[in-house]
Amino acid sequence: MPTRSDAQNQVSLRLGLSTISGLVGVEYQMGQVSLTGGWFGSNEGYVDYENEGVFGEMETKPILVAGVRYAFKPEGASPYVAAALVTNQTVDEDLEETGSLGNCLDLAVGYKFPLGGSKFDMTAGAGYGVKVSGEGSGVPALDITLGYSF
Repeated sequence: MPTRSDAQNQVSLRLGLSTISGLVGVEYQMGQVSLTGGWFGSNEGYVDYENEGVFGEMETKPILVAGVRYAFKPEGASPYVAAALVTNQTVDEDLEETGSLGNCLDLAVGYKFPLGGSKFDMTAGAGYGVKVSGEGSGVPALDITLGYSF
């Protein structure tokens, strides 16, 4: 079982379906606060040239995630709250001719728990992604990951 000193400064590689840490991501934990970053795939949307509403060709961009997670306990099983900026996440499906990519601020709550006495842990959480730029509306946020700490 991790101790308080183990939770002070550790790095975890994370795999899963998460708008908090990506499909593949990394988490740096400092006590109760963790910084997250990752890659969530790619998305297609039309390019809005110079924000003038003149849309050009379809463009594929990576969906990148950068966020923060706050665990109520620094070690062992704990509920958490998280927020992450997710780039290129939304496209307005109703505007197929002019739908441009947008960014979201994803907010989630969940639970992080160790798997046995190993360096593996799991997160399970959900929330909502609020659109902060681009076309489209907000989207559900999901955080289901398996992590390995070293």
